[in-house]
Amino acid sequence: MRYIITFFVIVFFLSLEASCRVVEGTVTSISTNKKGHNIEVPMGNVLISDGYTVCKTDQNGRYSISLNPDATFITLTQP
Repeated sequence: MRYIITFFVIVFFLSLEASCRVVEGTVTSISTNKKGHNIEVPMGNVLISDGYTVCKTDQNGRYSISLNPDATFITLTQP
């Protein structure tokens, strides 16, 4: 089976402070079964980082991270 890591990122800017950004999303693994249907499975314990702060996804693959104002990227590390 083929596994593809899908990384959904939704960016929300806080209205009170423009320099504080919060990124929320879900990390899932997509596999194709014998019938050719894609199945999404949430991935827990995946590390998300902006180079300054690190957070871990929960059992449902969800995460929320407050970005450092100097951050220019977000990385994902598979278990």
